Amino acid sequence: MSIGTRGEKTIAIVGATLIDGTGGKPVPNSVVLIEGEKITAVGVREVVQIPPGARQIEAEGKYLLPGMIDLHSHMFVPMMVQGGMATEHPAYAALYAANNLRQALQAGITTVRNVGAMEYLDLSLKRAIAEGVVLGPRLFVSGKAIVMTGGHYSQGDLACIADGPHEVRIAVREHVGKGVDLIKIMTTHRTHTPEYTQEELDAAVDEAHRLGRRVACHAATLPGTGMAVQAGVDTLEHGTWLTDETADRMADQGTVWVPTCYIINSPKSTKDRLEDPNLPYAMRIELEFRKSVRWADSNLEELPKTFEKVLKRGIAIGAGTDSLSWMHVFAALPEEVAFLIQYGCTPMQAIESATRVGAEALGQSDSLGTVEKGKYADLIMVERDPLRDITVLQEVAWVMKGGRVVPFAPEYGRLAGKRPWSPAAAQGGENP
Repeated sequence: MSIGTRGEKTIAIVGATLIDGTGGKPVPNSVVLIEGEKITAVGVREVVQIPPGARQIEAEGKYLLPGMIDLHSHMFVPMMVQGGMATEHPAYAALYAANNLRQALQAGITTVRNVGAMEYLDLSLKRAIAEGVVLGPRLFVSGKAIVMTGGHYSQGDLACIADGPHEVRIAVREHVGKGVDLIKIMTTHRTHTPEYTQEELDAAVDEAHRLGRRVACHAATLPGTGMAVQAGVDTLEHGTWLTDETADRMADQGTVWVPTCYIINSPKSTKDRLEDPNLPYAMRIELEFRKSVRWADSNLEELPKTFEKVLKRGIAIGAGTDSLSWMHVFAALPEEVAFLIQYGCTPMQAIESATRVGAEALGQSDSLGTVEKGKYADLIMVERDPLRDITVLQEVAWVMKGGRVVPFAPEYGRLAGKRPWSPAAAQGGENP
C-alpha cells in the first residue's frame, strides 16, 4: 500500500468500503480526497474525480473508517507500572504517558480525552504533540480532577481538592486559566453515599459552562448519577446505576453516557491474576482490588439493566476505556467497542460511539468523528468488515492523522502486563 505524506498536494484513498461514522450504509468502492490535514471530497469512484498528479493509496478490499476517539483515558497513573515502585516523578510519568499515547495512535485511536492527570501532565503532553515533539493522538485534557476532601481519589496525585461551592468555582477558574479543554469532577464511587452536594455540583457546572468548558463527571452509583445529571454535566462517566427519572433527564438534556465497560468488566480477570502467589503482596494492597471486587460484581449485575434503559431512550453512548493498570491494555478502545455490542448496541451504533458520538461529546463534531468534507483526515483501515466482526478493530492495519500516515513500529504494539518496550518485545518475544 502506498503511503502519502503531508507535503503532497492531494492524496486519494481509492477502492475501500467506507464506513463513515454517520450511521449511514457502507459505501463500497469509495474515494476520499485529502489536501493538507483536511478531507476535500468523499464519494464513490464513479463520481469523485481524482486530480491529476494525486498520490493514490490503493485500498481495494479494505474497510476505511474514522479514527477512533477514547472519551475516558488516563495517560498515566502509578498503577500502570508493575511492582508498585515510586513512579510518581513527573519526568518518568511523562515518558510513560508519551509511550501510552503513541501506542493508542498506532492502534487507531486518533483522539484521546484525558480525564485526570497528575501535576497537569496532560497539558504538557498536549503541547508536545501539537508542536511535533512527540507523535501522539489529538488530546483534549482536563488537568487534575476536582474532588472533595476525603472523596474518591482525593489521596492521589490526580486530585485538586475543593470544598464548598465557592472553592469549587475557584478550582474551575484555576483549571481554565491553565488551559484545560474540559472540567473533570468526581463524585460517588464505591458506595451509594453522595460525595459532593447538589450545590457544589451545580456550582462546578455553572462556572465551567460560563467559561465555555464542558464537564465530565465521575458518578458511578446512586444518588450521585442523578445529582450529576440534575446539575447539567455534559458526560456521565461510568454511571452504572441510573433511575428511570435520571435516564429520562439524560435523554431530554442530551447527556452523553460513557459507561467504561472495559474497566468495569476487568476486575473479574484481575482477581484471578491477583491469586498468583508470585505477585508481590504490596502490589495487591496498592491496587485495592480485593476490597472492591464485591462492588465491581454489583456493577456487573446492574450494567445490563442500565444499558436497557439507555438504549430504550436513545441516549448517546460514548466509548471510553479508563484503563488504569499494568495488567490491562492501555489502548483498549477496540475491546470497549466490543463490549458495547455485547450489551445491546448494534455494530454500527458501537462504531458511532467510538467516532461520531465521541466528537459530539468533545464539541468537535464540525472537525472530527466522521469521514466528511471539511473534517480532519483522521482515518483508519482494517482488513475485514467490522460490522460482521468487530474484533478486527483490534488489528488496525493503517492509521492516518491529519492527512499524514502514522508509521508503525513493533515497540508500540498493544502490550498488557509487560513493560512498554524491550528488545525482546520489539522482536515479538516476551519481556524479561
